[in-house]
Amino acid sequence: MAERSGLVLSKAADALAEAFWPGPLTLVLRGGEGKLPDGLRGPEGGIAVRHTSHRAVARLIELLGHPLTSTSANIPGQPPAAGAQQLVLLFRSAYDSGELLVLDGGPLGNVPPSTIVDCTGAVATLVREGAVPRGDLRRAVGRLAP
Repeated sequence: MAERSGLVLSKAADALAEAFWPGPLTLVLRGGEGKLPDGLRGPEGGIAVRHTSHRAVARLIELLGHPLTSTSANIPGQPPAAGAQQLVLLFRSAYDSGELLVLDGGPLGNVPPSTIVDCTGAVATLVREGAVPRGDLRRAVGRLAP
């Protein structure tokens, strides 16, 4: 779906996706101009993409036939929301306006956030170490890892 949306998987992004998707790895990719909303782009110009391992969400995406966009379940720099009700409280205005829909799959438990790797440049860069440690990235894909 990422490639169909015009996003570019570099060699590093492709190797990381092959090793860790579905799972808690977010890749920042370049491309998608004219196919994806510019509002999805981060300050570096890339779009963060993840292939979820959550069975219900993966099935929903499969049935829709196209990707979903979502915010992280936290405000940058803050801990993740503990559940759907806390998420609604954190993002009340977006929820009230209908911009945010919340699918309550139950509590996630105490899980670390996804690891984020920026693959928009010539060399992959670790943005945030999370559920997939840097060492695991390097063991899996060697010199292509950040």
